[in-house]
Amino acid sequence: MVLENGWEVPLDVNDRVSKRIMSLIPITSRLIRWKEEVYFETELELELKELTGHVKRGDFAYWPPGKALCLFYGISQPYTPLIIIGEAIGTLSFLRDVEEGSIVKVDIYRDYENVKEVCNYLRKLGYKVASRSDDEGFISVSLNMCYEEIRLGLDIFVEEYGIYVESDELASYNRTLPEKETLHKIRDIIGKHAKKVRLDLNERSMLCLSACCSNLKELPELLNKFKECIKALNSYI
Repeated sequence: MVLENGWEVPLDVNDRVSKRIMSLIPITSRLIRWKEEVYFETELELELKELTGHVKRGDFAYWPPGKALCLFYGISQPYTPLIIIGEAIGTLSFLRDVEEGSIVKVDIYRDYENVKEVCNYLRKLGYKVASRSDDEGFISVSLNMCYEEIRLGLDIFVEEYGIYVESDELASYNRTLPEKETLHKIRDIIGKHAKKVRLDLNERSMLCLSACCSNLKELPELLNKFKECIKALNSYI
């Protein structure tokens, strides 16, 4: 899914539906915002079965009334029941800034050449990964780290001086005294389970998890630490 502002959202769609979508590609529409969801109308028609009124962050779904494809990036739930057809891969917080009515395009996914080695390396280890570009043209390798019902997107940036990993946004940070007390508790929990993972601020000054390592061989261990951290912080995330 390619947004008008340049952001790309890799989507993993179940085989049955992906074939139907492929027959309509490229799909071009305009985004509609609702709570913590973006959706857009299409010509796609699916059988009305396995409808649900419950979604998780990152769920990609089909909404029958509008023949719409929907992506949920927060905790809000659908207006009426829909069909979950897949999931987005990677962080999604940037969707909060998408403009109503902006153009969206659905097309065939391909790895970016400069991170293809990293993608293939992680796939061999069993990770479901995809590469994507942001609104400034920076390329990252994206994946989802899951623990029980929690799904947290991660973006991996491969630089000449090392590898940097950053999670999706966890919460806003207003620097109040109660927040600072909670942050100390969270830092203590992280320190006990995953010392290489940090509680951090992203470039939007939102709370996230981050970590870094020197080379590709160290990355799998680092990703395992993220999973341990998510498990330990499940009541906060």
